[in-house]
Amino acid sequence: MSALVLATLVALATPAFASSWTVQPSGTTNDLYATSCVNGSDCWSVGASGTIVVTTNGGSTWSRQTSGTTGNLYGVSCVSTTTCWAVGQSGTIRVTTNGGSTWSGQTSGTSNDLYAVRCQSSTTCFAVGLSGTVRPTTNGGSTWSSQTSGTSNTLYGVTCSSTTTCWVVGASGTIRATTNGGTTWSSQSSGTSNPLSGIACPSSTACFATDFAGGIHATSNGGTTWSAQTSGTSNVLYGISCASTTSCWVVGASGTILTTTNGTSWSSQTSGTTNTLYGISCTSTSSCGSNGGGGTIDGLAGSVPVPIAGNGIVREVVFGVLAASGAGLIYWLMRRRVTRPSA
Repeated sequence: MSALVLATLVALATPAFASSWTVQPSGTTNDLYATSCVNGSDCWSVGASGTIVVTTNGGSTWSRQTSGTTGNLYGVSCVSTTTCWAVGQSGTIRVTTNGGSTWSGQTSGTSNDLYAVRCQSSTTCFAVGLSGTVRPTTNGGSTWSSQTSGTSNTLYGVTCSSTTTCWVVGASGTIRATTNGGTTWSSQSSGTSNPLSGIACPSSTACFATDFAGGIHATSNGGTTWSAQTSGTSNVLYGISCASTTSCWVVGASGTILTTTNGTSWSSQTSGTTNTLYGISCTSTSSCGSNGGGGTIDGLAGSVPVPIAGNGIVREVVFGVLAASGAGLIYWLMRRRVTRPSA
């Protein structure tokens, strides 16, 4: 039986709005570990056993693509409707330049598992993983080189605000940053020893990181200082994505979805599932995608060193969030604007 997708419509009236989540079929029951959306219509999710699913119509339908690998894929990053990279087990890197009609392999130069990838342009990407691995490319993946991250801790997340400014996070509260494209990576103090699962930096100064104990950590000065924010949950948090410095979504264990509209206070949303949500991708304040346990798309779940994945569930928002979870379920959140007649 194919996985289901949860879709949600958010009716937005002035001044209030309401939201709900429903299910959509993803076409797989494999766990989905990560998702990447380039707009409100085009998203890719990757997961167990080389699974790749894609939508080009905002989640109304999802189709399978042939990845060319049977290994788990843990991370995906798309820079356009044609060009994406996926990374995974044993240093696997797969790339498409035709929207996924074909995926080909690239040589990463490592046999370590790669858990996340961030591509800031069609030429510049960073992949991170086991034992502090950082592998960058500046030529679209024709070659991937090795960089010294300065840590042997496993890295679970990576984000960039430009082709030269990036942050990576991982085990034991690790945060490393570069402002020169990875020539050097410096340590930043997260203020926690909990494993950090994901990071999003909507600007060169504003970043948010999630941890395995329900923690959210933020900086407004590029990481010179990090402070803890109140998440309101102790559930494991696996994924985060921000559409702006004030608008972010977080996903995690037991169907957890958190959101902020001011960059400081967080509130929970009802996902309608207890599946773990592993990853999320927001292209604007009106479009996001996420994935998780059992194929659910919307965050990062599981235990170390398992990254974003789960049960094929995808959730998305046409104003907010797409999430995936276990059993191939896909959750799609959409916001619909309602125009009220003037009095």
